[in-house]
Amino acid sequence: MIITIVESEIQSSLNKVYNYVSNLETMVDYNYSVKDAKWVSQDKNNLICKITISLSILNFTEEYKVIEEVENKKIVAKCESSTIEFEDSYFFSESPNGTVLRIEDKMKLKGILSFSEGILKPILKSDMERNLQKLKSILES
Repeated sequence: MIITIVESEIQSSLNKVYNYVSNLETMVDYNYSVKDAKWVSQDKNNLICKITISLSILNFTEEYKVIEEVENKKIVAKCESSTIEFEDSYFFSESPNGTVLRIEDKMKLKGILSFSEGILKPILKSDMERNLQKLKSILES
């Protein structure tokens, strides 16, 4: 399993940051690997977004399900395909200059892909940092 953590202070209100990130369809604006994201269900107890992901070695479309949500505090969402499983946790907290956003990604590669974890770990960290900087620039504009 690969665990990747990134964090940044965003000069924007907690409510604005939370509302933007909790709308999973916005992932296409800041996450370079997410090519499409559309809500399948927005029922408070069944939040599901269908996402299309394109990585250099892997392309898939699956459901990205919110499994835990605490308004303005935390969102946990999970996705599983035949080759990959990941869980993202977004933590929000107020700071003197706006909002601190911490994102934790737990990724499990399946089958033959599991042998590439050592190679992918630094790439995933770099990609997540780049995505967070893009998100930060969107929210601070």
